[in-house]
Amino acid sequence: MNITAEMVSFFVSIIGAFIGGFVAISNWQRANREERDKEDAWKSTITNTLTRLETRQQVMNEQLGKYQQSLSDLTATLTQHTAELSVVGIVARRADEVSKKAATDLAEVKTDVKNLDSRITKLEK
Repeated sequence: MNITAEMVSFFVSIIGAFIGGFVAISNWQRANREERDKEDAWKSTITNTLTRLETRQQVMNEQLGKYQQSLSDLTATLTQHTAELSVVGIVARRADEVSKKAATDLAEVKTDVKNLDSRITKLEK
């Protein structure tokens, strides 16, 4: 069998088409790989951002818990001081009443002393 120029040309065309197909597939795979790499980078960025946000949320939740505990402690302290001030108010009112009574009694004693002094003076004369 004689190989003619047309046969060689045909085989070269087939081999060229075959190589062209490989090049096209290679380019397509490279483009897909680049697209996947971009998607992976984007997913990684999103994942990192979400991780940072979750960490920040955990820190804020811990701080909120501390603030709530501090507020609870402050409320308890204020309640205790309010009760103590109530007792102090009762004691102060009672002390005021006793002071007024003592002032009244002292005024009566002074009057009685003056009266006794007057009687003693009359008796001495």
